Amino acid sequence: MTVSFTEVTSAGDLTATVTDGDHPELESSSIDSLQSVNKYWTLTNGGIVFADYSAEFGFTAGDLDDVAQTDSLKVGRYAGGVWTYPTIGVRTGISSRLLS
Repeated sequence: MTVSFTEVTSAGDLTATVTDGDHPELESSSIDSLQSVNKYWTLTNGGIVFADYSAEFGFTAGDLDDVAQTDSLKVGRYAGGVWTYPTIGVRTGISSRLLS
C-alpha cells in the first residue's frame, strides 16, 4: 500500500494494517463478495491534516476470488457504520489507485 498526501498542514502518523479475508461488514456494502479481493486495509490517521490524498492498494492474483475481474473491482470505505465508494484512478492486475 502506498499513500500520498498533498498540502499537509500538520504532520502526524498514519498507521496501516492489512487483514486477510473479506471485511466483516462486506455484506452491507454494494461490493460482490464473490468477486472481490480477499483482504482489507485499515488506516488510522494520527493527526495528519491535508487537502487531498491518493492511495494504492496492492494484492496478488491469489488474493482474488476465482471470477473477480480486476478491471471492474470496486473500492469501498467503511467508517462510522457507513460504506462510501471513492473514485478509482487506475486499476491494474495487482492494484487499485484511489483519488480523493
